[in-house]
Amino acid sequence: MRVPTKRERDALRHLSYGGAEGEPVANLFGAGEKTRQTLLDEGWAEELPPRLSGTKLMRITALGREALDSPEPEKEPSRRKLSTLPPRLKTINPADILKRKR
Repeated sequence: MRVPTKRERDALRHLSYGGAEGEPVANLFGAGEKTRQTLLDEGWAEELPPRLSGTKLMRITALGREALDSPEPEKEPSRRKLSTLPPRLKTINPADILKRKR
């Protein structure tokens, strides 16, 4: 079993709130059609018959709960830490300014 991505984890977390009745697909914020299809393909979620109002429902499966409970992989930093640049301008001595005006 592969580890779910952050977006898939968020969708599984939302599905886990629905229980046996399922959760409306509209409540899966940030999960588009591709993410929802991946949840179905991996067996982490299942579609339920729509309500009378036409609302599509999905429910998390036991495999989905197992994937949600799996530890999140450690994320490596994507870039190195920034360092301070040396100043590019020289400081001006006030005495030099007075000499230029004369």
